[in-house]
Amino acid sequence: MSEIPVIERTYREEWLLRLQGRENHPFVIDGDRSLSFQGFYEKAVGLANALSKIGVASGADVAIRATRSLESLLYLHALMLLGAKLWLLDAHLGAKGFLANLHFKLAPDWIISNERFLEGKARNGGWEIAKKGEEFKALTPVDKVPSSSSLNAPKDFNCHQAGLIIFTSGSTGTAKGAFLSQFNMLNHIENFADAYDARDTDHDMQMLPLHHVYGLCLSLMAFRKGYWIDFPEDISFPGISKEIIAKDISILNTVPTYALGLADYIKKEGISFPSLRLGCLAGAPVTVGQFSFIEETLGMNFYPVYGETECIGISALRVGDPQQKRAATVGHWLKMGEYRIADENDNPLPDGKIGEVQLKSPAMFEGYYKDEAATKAVFTADGYLHSGDLGYLDEGKYLHLTGRKKAIIIKNGNNISAEKVEDALESLPFVESAAVVGRNSESKGEEVCAYIVLKQGEQANEEKIRDALAGSLFKNEIPDVILFGEKMLLNSSLKKDKPKIKALFGAK
Repeated sequence: MSEIPVIERTYREEWLLRLQGRENHPFVIDGDRSLSFQGFYEKAVGLANALSKIGVASGADVAIRATRSLESLLYLHALMLLGAKLWLLDAHLGAKGFLANLHFKLAPDWIISNERFLEGKARNGGWEIAKKGEEFKALTPVDKVPSSSSLNAPKDFNCHQAGLIIFTSGSTGTAKGAFLSQFNMLNHIENFADAYDARDTDHDMQMLPLHHVYGLCLSLMAFRKGYWIDFPEDISFPGISKEIIAKDISILNTVPTYALGLADYIKKEGISFPSLRLGCLAGAPVTVGQFSFIEETLGMNFYPVYGETECIGISALRVGDPQQKRAATVGHWLKMGEYRIADENDNPLPDGKIGEVQLKSPAMFEGYYKDEAATKAVFTADGYLHSGDLGYLDEGKYLHLTGRKKAIIIKNGNNISAEKVEDALESLPFVESAAVVGRNSESKGEEVCAYIVLKQGEQANEEKIRDALAGSLFKNEIPDVILFGEKMLLNSSLKKDKPKIKALFGAK
């Protein structure tokens, strides 16, 4: 059972609580602009009032191009203060492009974006808003919106009604929107706070995308723990290295792929980061050797964390855990909730036995948005969430992950549906059949590998395949490695023989 009292607050109430005693403390830095906690809160309230004035109300579905920026974070908080259901869209594809790739028809009441005149590259500036069925109209620049300490919201709401919708492809390849209410998010932050050794003197380099739960929850953790965050414009290895040194960055949260690349870069360049202290590492598996190399080269302590969109925090390492444990496990269960390792019939298994990770937690999502069937399917009969991940607990109650039940490939920290990629390949007019698997990669976590059988008389090479997929898949989903065969490899049940196909790519 939970050792932490469950939070029944809205973001409005949380902000007023966390402001006390830190009004003038730095909160967000982006280039030459910075806001204190009080300054950020009053600017977010001013934006909420401006949005309310043009008709954005509590409970409205509002999609936003979630750029990694001060202005995007302000809009995010403003809409949470209003009580909207906030759809977070991948900034790289643009709002309309992202919605078109959802593979099902769902239109928000409002779209907020800044891609139209800025070719999708700008993080700040140029924000516009469009009501459903209407054209985009320019919003008043954030810097010119009057700040306010008084929120003129149209109506009250409770913490279960408003929140965030994070879109995920899911294990079936069908896009789903996971609804994380304000209740879920605030309880996750409280649940994770004791395991996360951030202090109010820390300075965090925020380089993770805000449309993903990993980057989102750590940016929101800042106003729970009281540290300040910095949005760098240049996240290349040279750019980040300069920022860390120039601004005495002490927190760096990232994924193994980036951490390995940064460690390689600074080792070759002879650079050191004396200010770095700690960070979270999540999104992909990492070997013990890779983990040791990252920590020792960057000169900091990383804490692997485990979670998913449907429940952001499940387990984490803590301060004081030895490097061997931090490198080989994903830590202990977080304190808020109930957890188990279960067999195929959802019965609990003893320590040391491999089974599915299942959980109940106030940080667990409310369900898939407007998809009752998918929501019902993801829960057990007694109310536990199916994570789809396999693992076991060792004698010290540390969680070890051993694989996944779902057909998911984790590349660069992103979940990629193998079935979605297969469907895209098999929709090409010259492809007879395709099978998609993952294989381990030191640089990416996993690579997307495709085994393709062409239709009789058709010809295609890897370049033609990738070019043809550009309109239906995100860049990260397009296969890294492609092999062509004369016939599909099938098992005795006449299903695609994934173990044999994985072996073709040297994967186990």
